[in-house]
Amino acid sequence: MELACLKVQNLATCRVAVLGAGKMSRLVVQHLLSKGANQICIVNRSLKGAQELAQQFKDADLKLHTLTDMMQVISTSDYHFYCYGCN
Repeated sequence: MELACLKVQNLATCRVAVLGAGKMSRLVVQHLLSKGANQICIVNRSLKGAQELAQQFKDADLKLHTLTDMMQVISTSDYHFYCYGCN
């Protein structure tokens, strides 16, 4: 996360994918939002898990996807964070 912030002056211009919807993903999304990111996709095994994470950030316009969309989301992202197994 910090490396991405060092490399990019303005995270608002970046498309970011977060894979997973657990505790670490929540922390990543929280940090991204605090740094100005506003194009964030959450990819998770279940849409329900992604929705539960998104509910914690009601003011953010998070895009939610399941694993079937993972490759498409990653291919259109500038940065991606894998948070599976970090719970």
